[in-house]
Amino acid sequence: MEILSDSDLDSDVLQGAIGNSGDITIKTGRLVVRNSQIGPSTFGEGNAGNFKIIATDSVELSGQIYKREGDNSSEGSVGFPGGLFAQIDAFGKGRGGNLSVETRRLSVSDGSKIQAATFGDGDAGNVFIRADEIDLFETEQQNFFSTGVFAGVQTDGRTEAGIIDFRNGRPPQGNGGNLTIQTGKLSLRDGAEIFAETTGIGNAGKISILASESINVSGISTGALERQRTSKITASASERSTGNAGSLTIQTPLLNVANGGFISSTSEGIGNAGTMTINADTIRLNNKASLNANTRSPNKDPNKEQATINLNTNALIMRRNSNITTNATGANVIGGNININADVLAAFENSDISANSTDSRGGRVKITSQGIFGTQARSFPTPESDITATGANPSLSGTTEINIPDIDPTKGIIELPNEVVDATTQLSQLCPRTPEEVANMPRFIITGRGSLPPSPLEPLTGTARIPLAILDDGGRREGQERQERQENRSSSTPQIIEAQGLVKTADGGIALVAIAANATPSAGNAVPKCPSDRS
Repeated sequence: MEILSDSDLDSDVLQGAIGNSGDITIKTGRLVVRNSQIGPSTFGEGNAGNFKIIATDSVELSGQIYKREGDNSSEGSVGFPGGLFAQIDAFGKGRGGNLSVETRRLSVSDGSKIQAATFGDGDAGNVFIRADEIDLFETEQQNFFSTGVFAGVQTDGRTEAGIIDFRNGRPPQGNGGNLTIQTGKLSLRDGAEIFAETTGIGNAGKISILASESINVSGISTGALERQRTSKITASASERSTGNAGSLTIQTPLLNVANGGFISSTSEGIGNAGTMTINADTIRLNNKASLNANTRSPNKDPNKEQATINLNTNALIMRRNSNITTNATGANVIGGNININADVLAAFENSDISANSTDSRGGRVKITSQGIFGTQARSFPTPESDITATGANPSLSGTTEINIPDIDPTKGIIELPNEVVDATTQLSQLCPRTPEEVANMPRFIITGRGSLPPSPLEPLTGTARIPLAILDDGGRREGQERQERQENRSSSTPQIIEAQGLVKTADGGIALVAIAANATPSAGNAVPKCPSDRS
């Protein structure tokens, strides 16, 4: 299914009308939306419908809508972003619809977006995306609108003389919806964004991302400096807002943030910054990448919660001016909290971890790790890699706590006994009671090495009884005579009898004897006596 070049597929409540817009559901193999905008919205008074897309193969969104000749603008100027929308317009009043996308591959580029938002009065809907692979990216084309996935309480982004133009005369009012993404691989590159924001009266929604393989956030868009965008995942409360930023939760085996990309939960208004929690096997920050929950405002309540970053990982690696910060700017704005649990933490090339406050008290940094390399806690920032929690002056410094669990090198080693074990105590003593038991008792017989082949280095043993070769009768007679002489010699040799005991001779010596009726065994080799037969 393709929707191209200014085509529309929508369900709207028009300006001045009262009522709800209908739901839209699209089921297809492949959906392509180029330079077009589709989805339910309300410009009047009423709720926007829900928008659901199921595409078995892919969803591809790209481009923006350009105003046509005769619509009070110069021909070819940008009118609206392209993509999928469920929202309350600036003149609308009601509840925004939910927007869900389920597909194998999702691609969003060139100023298109997926968005559930309120620009008027009312709460925004939620965004839910499930895809095996998600690719969000900007190209070299100059785009007025940013590319990505958005949920929140928002203005339309257009300005007059640098002042945001609220079309109905006041900022939007309502709470932002939650943004949930479930995927295998998520890529944001060259300026693409995932954003849950409040710019008006109300709180921003939550961001929850689960990626079973990896998340990559990298790069800055090309073009004029004022139009450049940074790849980012953000839960934010803007300077003009009165609400709190939402929480941000990420879970993935590998999180890679690089080349200026960042992930943040920030507040520049009077509300709180949200809590950022990242659970990943490996977290890599490289080349001016950052994780931050910074706060800035001149009117904050010092008793409000501070921004917090929680990182749980096997390895946290920071390189080339990368940062993890909960810094604060403004009166009564206290630095936030950073909690890191990492088996290994390595920070090099001026990569900092900081909870500093410019005008108030520093925050708290707590790190638990089995190994920390390239960085250390310091009382002030340096050109090296630092861990700091500075305040407006030394008396307002925060705290840095580094815990390295003690490792016992002897843990798991088996301690051997100091005394030699008496082997006789390890043998079971069996005492026969009847002649049958004696006859059937097991026996342990030492036969020597008769069953083993001789070593190649030893001479052959034994005597050949059969001649190996007979050359003639003389030789045969000589062999027989030699055998008879050996047999006679054997018969004349006294028989050797094994000693049966020890006796003490008259001169005090010890002699081995074949028969020793009164011989007494040595006490050290005493054989346990069996109990008497009571049968």
